[in-house]
Amino acid sequence: MKIGVVGAGKMGGGFARALAPKHEVAIGSREPERGSMLAKEIGAAKGGSYADAAADAEVVFLTVPWPAVDQTLAELGDLAGKVLVDVTNPFVGGKLQLHENSSNAEVIQRQVPKTRVVKGWNTIFAPVLNSSPVFDGQAASVFLASDDEKAKEIVAGLARDMGFDPVDAGPLTGARDLEGLMEHIGTLGHGFEYGSWALRVLRR
Repeated sequence: MKIGVVGAGKMGGGFARALAPKHEVAIGSREPERGSMLAKEIGAAKGGSYADAAADAEVVFLTVPWPAVDQTLAELGDLAGKVLVDVTNPFVGGKLQLHENSSNAEVIQRQVPKTRVVKGWNTIFAPVLNSSPVFDGQAASVFLASDDEKAKEIVAGLARDMGFDPVDAGPLTGARDLEGLMEHIGTLGHGFEYGSWALRVLRR
C-alpha cells in the first residue's frame, strides 16, 4: 500500500520506520531536504515536502502539532478519497485544550469533507512507536474512530502490520473521548518512565 507520512518528527519517523518494511512509504517535512534524508536513513521509498508525501498516497498519516494542522492541510493538495489518519492531540502552548462538543478529528473532517478521516495513535507515545509496541508478549492497543468503516478496517490492518492491537472505538465522535483520555494519561502512568508503557485492552 502507498503510505504518506506528513511530519518528520519523532511520531512521523516512527510511523515511517514501522511501515516501510511492508509498504511503499513517502515521508514529508516542512524542509523537503530533511524529508529526503530521513527517507534514505530509514529505508522509505522517498521523501520530500508535505505535498510530495501525500501526492500518491492511499493512506496519509498526519503527525504535525495541532496548531500547524490548518497550514499543513492547505499544503497537501487534493485529499479526496484518501484515508487520513489523525494522530494529533489538541495541545496548544503546551496545554491540552479540548474542543467543546467536537475534536481535532472532527474539525479536520469538516475541513476536508471528501477525505476519509480516522482517529488513531493519539494515546501512543513516540518512544513506543520508535521501539516496539509489544510488552511482555502483549501488543499495545491503538484506538481507532471513524465514520468510514472501510477506512477503519484499512487502518486496523496497518496497525497489525506495525505490531499493534487495533481496537474499534466507534464513529468519529469517539475521537472526543480519545483526545479526552489524554487528560488522564499522566495520572495512569505516574509511576512509569515516559514512553515505557502503553494501554492494552484485555478481552475474554
